[in-house]
Amino acid sequence: MSKSRFLILTLLPGRKSPSTVVLNDATGERSFVHYPGTDADFALPAGVTEVPARLFHFAAPELLGSWWPRGSTEAARRLRALGRTISLDTFVAPGPTAKEDHREILGLVDIAMP
Repeated sequence: MSKSRFLILTLLPGRKSPSTVVLNDATGERSFVHYPGTDADFALPAGVTEVPARLFHFAAPELLGSWWPRGSTEAARRLRALGRTISLDTFVAPGPTAKEDHREILGLVDIAMP
């Protein structure tokens, strides 16, 4: 397998980093407080889907502003066409459209973690 190099970290001067705090109660139930920061400006770097990785993992793409759901679903389609294994760790916000918002991407992933 060839080694590929991609710049996966882009600094945005004057912008604040995203941050998430996880709160666990006595029963182990988790609650999250998330500050989106630069997540709202997320864009998948060019060429990343062509990297010969065995597994491509989507971690809470719902938190990535305009990339959800269209950008993440398009990336999953490209990865599926290349025969990549895709995993999805969701961060589903409660609401009447949550199931419909995830329907298309769930049909493209191999492993889903709610």
